[in-house]
Parts: sequence; structure tokens; C-alpha cells
Amino acid sequence: MQEGRISDNTMSFEDMIEPLLEKPCWIMDIMPEQVPPDAKGQYFSVEKYYRVPERLEKLHRKYAEILLRLNAYYDMAVSYDAGEHWMLNPDPEEFVKNYSPAGIGFYRVLFPSTGTMADLDAQDTWITIYNAEPLLDKLQKLAAAEGLFAWKCRNN
Repeated sequence: MQEGRISDNTMSFEDMIEPLLEKPCWIMDIMPEQVPPDAKGQYFSVEKYYRVPERLEKLHRKYAEILLRLNAYYDMAVSYDAGEHWMLNPDPEEFVKNYSPAGIGFYRVLFPSTGTMADLDAQDTWITIYNAEPLLDKLQKLAAAEGLFAWKCRNN
């Protein structure tokens, strides 16, 4: 596929989303597992610490670089506008630049050949990944290399 091209396959990408939302989800996060609601620590204070713009920017860069490394193995379709437009295999520099808390509020990334989707809200400290199993081994290794974790959502 042509790098950095707006896709003509918008409808096929859109058709993939609804079924993927029903698949088991994984979280890529700064925490090694979900913090229980009754935890005695100070989760919200810690999360607030990581939401400071310079820390969040650094964290989002790590996520962008993980997704880029996956793009070395698989075609990647990216939407910065909630699925209105899709870009196939975006230029790496542009992708990392656009994939930041200062950018648009919601990012969606599809790896069509694996049926995997990643969602990130620009103010979140985690990424939700649907149907991660086809690339889970690589995803977990890449997350660990960045000091991050990938764990299965409890509601699955």
C-alpha cells in the first residue's frame, strides 16, 4: 500500500470497528494491572501526576513509537477525526507529531490484516486495544521495552 495516502477504503475500515468493539480488550498502560476500586493507594493523585502536559506528551510519544514499530510488520490505518478520514501507513514523523495530547482528542488505529484496533483519548494515560491477540507477543515486548505494560481488561 502507498505510504501516507488517504484511504479509499474508509467504509471497509468503518465496517471493521463495530465488531472489534465486541472483541476482548487489552490495556497498554503505565500500570502493570488494573488498580482495584478499593485500593488503599492514591491512584487519582498518581494519574493526575502523569496527566501534566509534559509527562503526557512523553507517554504518548512512547505509545506512538510502539504503534510505529508494529507498522513495520503490518499495514496501519490511522484516523485522527473519529473515523471520518483514514490514512494508510502514515509518514512516521507526521504520525508521532500528530499523535500527542496537544493534537485532536481521539485517535483510532487499525491493523486491518490482524483485525486489531487501538483507541486513545488524548488526555488518557492508557490505550485500549481490541482483539490484541494476533499481535500480542510483539505488543507486550514493545510495551516492556518502553517501560509499559499490556494486560487484559477485567470485563472480558
